[in-house]
Amino acid sequence: MPSKRLVAAVSLLMAITLRPQVSFAEKESGSANNTARDAFYIDIEPTLLSHCGESRNIAYIKSDVTVRVNNSEAQAFVNFHKPLIRDLLLTNFSLMSVEALNSMDKKQQFQQELLTIIKKALMNEGEQAEGIEDLLFTSFAIYE
Repeated sequence: MPSKRLVAAVSLLMAITLRPQVSFAEKESGSANNTARDAFYIDIEPTLLSHCGESRNIAYIKSDVTVRVNNSEAQAFVNFHKPLIRDLLLTNFSLMSVEALNSMDKKQQFQQELLTIIKKALMNEGEQAEGIEDLLFTSFAIYE
């Protein structure tokens, strides 16, 4: 059985060596929380299902989409306009070809085009659309 002095010494040594690391970790998480507070992620639900491709080579897309905004006003604005966003996403999914969506570069380009289309359409609804920062595919699958 260890002596009380040995336990006290080990405890003191651990407290001295771990304290600077904890302080550094607290500072890091504090700055991360400031960044996280400025970003809101809004899921466009339910999962989007759409066809794509030409009539001879039809496929289906299944995707979960999230919109990132930078303030609470934009968050409320996007939540209010989710039906319009869903419609824009589904319409544009159906216009893409399977070949274009199978390429990672083309998929990222498509993602940026969708962001531009959504922001442009929502600018007609209100200036809170400026708070929309990004559109993310949290899942994306093509079924041929």
